[in-house]
Amino acid sequence: MNTQLLETPFTPLQVELLKVCNRHVSDQQLNEIKDMIGQYFMKNAIELATRIGEEKGFTDETYRSWLDEDN
Repeated sequence: MNTQLLETPFTPLQVELLKVCNRHVSDQQLNEIKDMIGQYFMKNAIELATRIGEEKGFTDETYRSWLDEDN
């Protein structure tokens, strides 16, 4: 069997989402899917920010002082 990789403008994530969403979903289901994707990326961003803050030794006081700074 001759298998060739096709060039695509899509990322691997986009290809997988297209496969999963290759059927009709209701507006409610679409909103639920959007929420799940948003929560996934939010969780990853929070984990990254927490890790960086810990590596740099930031404390609650550090963050509070940033909030009190004049812009």
